[in-house]
Amino acid sequence: MKVEFIQPKSLVTTVVDDLWHKRLGHPGRVPVRAMGLPSHNLPCHTCDLTKIHQLPFKDQFEHISHPIDCVHIDLVGPISPASISSSCYFLTIVDQFTSFKFTRMLKHKSEAFDCFINLKNLMENQHDRRIKNLVSERGGEFLNERFKRLALDSGFIHTFSTSYTPQHNGFAVRANQIILDKAKCLLNGGGLPKQFWAEALNTATFLCNLIPTPSRHNKSPYALWTGKSPHIKKFRVFGCQAVVFIHRNFRGWKLGESGFKGIFLGYENDMSLYCVMRIGDGKEGSKISVDEVQTSVGIEEEAEESHQGDSVHIHPDQEVGGVDEVPSILPVDTTEGPQPVVRPKLCFIGPRNPKLISSNIDKSNILPYSRRAGALLTSVEVAPWTFKMEINSASKEVWLEAIAEELDSMDTLKVWDIIELDPSFKLVGATWVFKIKKDHLGNVTEHKARLCAQGFLQTAGVDFEKTYSPTGR
Repeated sequence: MKVEFIQPKSLVTTVVDDLWHKRLGHPGRVPVRAMGLPSHNLPCHTCDLTKIHQLPFKDQFEHISHPIDCVHIDLVGPISPASISSSCYFLTIVDQFTSFKFTRMLKHKSEAFDCFINLKNLMENQHDRRIKNLVSERGGEFLNERFKRLALDSGFIHTFSTSYTPQHNGFAVRANQIILDKAKCLLNGGGLPKQFWAEALNTATFLCNLIPTPSRHNKSPYALWTGKSPHIKKFRVFGCQAVVFIHRNFRGWKLGESGFKGIFLGYENDMSLYCVMRIGDGKEGSKISVDEVQTSVGIEEEAEESHQGDSVHIHPDQEVGGVDEVPSILPVDTTEGPQPVVRPKLCFIGPRNPKLISSNIDKSNILPYSRRAGALLTSVEVAPWTFKMEINSASKEVWLEAIAEELDSMDTLKVWDIIELDPSFKLVGATWVFKIKKDHLGNVTEHKARLCAQGFLQTAGVDFEKTYSPTGR
């Protein structure tokens, strides 16, 4: 029997080595040795837990050779204030092969699935191919049964990024950053209110698709996606003044103006249409779908008449209801060459109708402008300030019903108890407060009456310690 002896070797670190490592705040071995102190070689569990850092991300997406083989999707929002079309979110879809981008405005996050279905059908029909891979974040708008069922039925792979790791969805995140930066430039340069962020985003996306990309051999996403080159002569400055031609059938009278001023807000239908909003009445003059014309807000020009800028002359190609209904538009001749651009200052005002009267009415029967405001005020019902005014008002019966309803409510909720007045207590009076409630259209919905104690007659620390007001509801 042969026995082989092995030289023993200790792997135990001395207490002194570990103690100096802790005393010096867990430094590395090299600085400790440079100080002439003993250093241990075993791992420190405290250092492992507290000094860990996120490793750099590498390109994890495989190389593809055809459009829509892999698309990336992301949702941004809510954005405040809402756009003029009441949108608070926007959905971005990026094709990995061409870097072509789509953005769609959404009012609610729940609309993301239906919006993706529409874009999916559009992309697949344009290229006669099917989506193979979809990359998104783990948001509830994407990680749900509807998307899961769609992936199974359509046969594509739905890949999700890791939580709190937007780098795993880098294509869409980077696209959003580029689009948002360009949209902010358009809004600021055009001098438009924040409510036009949706129009700025649509225009920014459109322009991003037309600009050559270094990673695509200086070809634009538009050229790679469509196989065509963009027509740069149709470009206009976002927010510049535009002149829209009014058809003679919609001018109101023979000597009426043949055009109106507007603000250029982007492109539609692959640059064959310009998107224009009419100044003064808040109507968008280039939307093909008439039901998308916004009439809830308006913009008013405050600049002088002598503006010089990128002027767009536009001719309609579609007839709608009348002069106040803004037609669709097509670009015609424009002035070439650089010119100084002066922006009109814009501010939001309430909706108004520029055509106050018909042209075939006798002028002597028209109320002057200076008296119209007074005539309007006389027809508006005003809530009474005191009980005496309520008794003498024309709506006396309505207010008496509101008072009875308030007293019945207080009696039901037992707001007070009837007791004898202590001579040492101060008697506090009461007053009625009347309020007319209206809906969002200004229509009267309810007359309210509230009985309130006159607490201002009391002295703090003498008549009361705590403040509250019993109310019947």
